[in-house]
Amino acid sequence: MKIKRFYLFCIVFTCFGIVLTSCSKKDDGSDILGSSSVTTINAKVENGSSYSFDNVKAVMYFDNSGEFVVGESKYSNGEFNIELPETVDKAYLYQIVESEFAGLTISDKTALGNGITIEAYESGSYEGDFYYGSVSQNGLITSVGGYIYVDRDVNITGSTTETDYDSYNFPIPMTISANVTLKRGWNIVYMTKSVSLKLDGSGNATSGSGTISYTSKEQGGLKWYKDDSDNGGGDDNGSGSSSVTSIDAKVVNGNSYSFDNVKAVMYSYSDDYVAGSSKYSSGGFNVALPETIDQTYLLPITDADSEDLSSNWITVSDKTAMGNGISLEGYESGSYQGDFYYGAVSQNTNATTMSVSVTMTEGMYLYVDKDVNMTGSYTETDYIDDISVPINYSASASLKKGWNIVYYTESISIKFNTNGDVTSGSGTASYTSKDPGGLKWYYQDDFNNLMNVSSALRSSRPESVSKLSGDIEKRLSEFKFFQKSK
Repeated sequence: MKIKRFYLFCIVFTCFGIVLTSCSKKDDGSDILGSSSVTTINAKVENGSSYSFDNVKAVMYFDNSGEFVVGESKYSNGEFNIELPETVDKAYLYQIVESEFAGLTISDKTALGNGITIEAYESGSYEGDFYYGSVSQNGLITSVGGYIYVDRDVNITGSTTETDYDSYNFPIPMTISANVTLKRGWNIVYMTKSVSLKLDGSGNATSGSGTISYTSKEQGGLKWYKDDSDNGGGDDNGSGSSSVTSIDAKVVNGNSYSFDNVKAVMYSYSDDYVAGSSKYSSGGFNVALPETIDQTYLLPITDADSEDLSSNWITVSDKTAMGNGISLEGYESGSYQGDFYYGAVSQNTNATTMSVSVTMTEGMYLYVDKDVNMTGSYTETDYIDDISVPINYSASASLKKGWNIVYYTESISIKFNTNGDVTSGSGTASYTSKDPGGLKWYYQDDFNNLMNVSSALRSSRPESVSKLSGDIEKRLSEFKFFQKSK
């Protein structure tokens, strides 16, 4: 799924490459911007004839793990044409004030909306996204146009500030402004991002600033592109693709650690296997992955060691497929020190409504000996303070022969009463080969520290909040895709 962090446009600029894992597009026809007369997405893709996709889907994501196919089209001669529905059920929408427009002036705070991702598929397998944007001479994406649906007329204006980070975790103050007029129905909104940095003699940022602007006024010079950027962790390509050949990692707070080297270790029934290694230098590492793995070190996918994956709720397209994952381990003077994680953690606490939610994602590298898909869903019940909490599990992973990245995300929300007792809760857990965006590399201590719950609720219900965070952290840290324990 791409887990959408409730972004209307599903647009993610990752500074420096400014990389877009986007969903934004524009009708090449004469539809009026900001008008419900927008009804189709007509696209002629740059170098489109070099791709052999079967079809294209416009997908709307909601509630962390849900998705709704708004429309789809055949992909032919580098083009596609998607008809958009006149209305979208409110079940797939959320409040605009919860989107990336938070902090700006929204004329109607009850307005609901959602954006779409334009996705390529071949033989039923997700192959990446398309975007409508402008690209600078050095290959950076500078502007994108995005389709969103709103359930009523609404204007978004004003300005605010936030802090962004480059790929080396250097903070960059950003000024965000908007002058957007949305009409009930489908609209096109343009986002432009600009960042300036000053570098020292070693190429490290010393200062910087940037701007992000949203407008419903058409920006010239935009074209349709297939997003062939890498999907996180510095790999040559993204999840579900055998072109993943290396792990290029810049670790958050990495300079505070003094490891000698990093090993990519595969654990199996027979023996441990070091799939690759790298020196640890300047807070990062680059591990080259072997093109093939001997069958000796692989496990049947249907025998996955994870309790979740070994359940019969997941359908494996080829039960003869073999695979295994790796641990990224730090060593100093030949001694194992701990693991590195490629992940993200977000928390939302509200002391007024007495609610808390925690979402954790980890991207895991694994090798499979043949193409295989994993799909399915089921629900199980967890308990917090003796209150039942249903957890909805889902899997939608398309793996290609070779190295892949699979993302596991778990999200749980709970509510309290005025006495501080848990009254209700719910959660989702998903496995996908689609990059959710926003993941960074952490050493295990820093990754665990991300689970610190804000003080807003700690004083009222510390044991419940701690258990909520701890349960998710424990499940996530123990999850090793296809991998036997150390």
